[in-house]
Amino acid sequence: MYLKTLLLPHISRWLFSRERLLKRRAKAEYKRVAEHARHQVHYFHQVDDPYSALTAAALPALLARYDIELVPHVVSAPPKAAAPERDKLIAYSRKDAELLAQHFNASVKDLVFRDPGVQPSVAAIADATALLVGTLDAQHFADLAGPLMANLWQLNSDLHDGL
Repeated sequence: MYLKTLLLPHISRWLFSRERLLKRRAKAEYKRVAEHARHQVHYFHQVDDPYSALTAAALPALLARYDIELVPHVVSAPPKAAAPERDKLIAYSRKDAELLAQHFNASVKDLVFRDPGVQPSVAAIADATALLVGTLDAQHFADLAGPLMANLWQLNSDLHDGL
């Protein structure tokens, strides 16, 4: 038997152990407190994603409730390999976001989403993306993203209703 075969399971068990993870977390938290730094939340926003529209509506409440630093990132859709049957996934995400909004609307102010049956136009998505990418201040991003997404999806819904 090779030494590598004998040692690898023990090393892997130690590397991925819960005890080691908790120690690393405690060390990072100690460092954060010593530096008087706030907790950071990295938020990845995809403009044409209904779940991002819901999350954007909840950002101001999140920032008001917790002492955190929001670090927003505007991202594009994942590659095709990461999202098989993309058309079905997109259609389902709109329906699911509508159901989630209905379910949580009582506890989260302004959490509204209505499935228009189609995605926003490419031009509207590009305009909204440009506005959000140009917003460097996290608080401004949080204040802008929710209403911007609501308008993006509502405008799309109004156009769809008129057809």
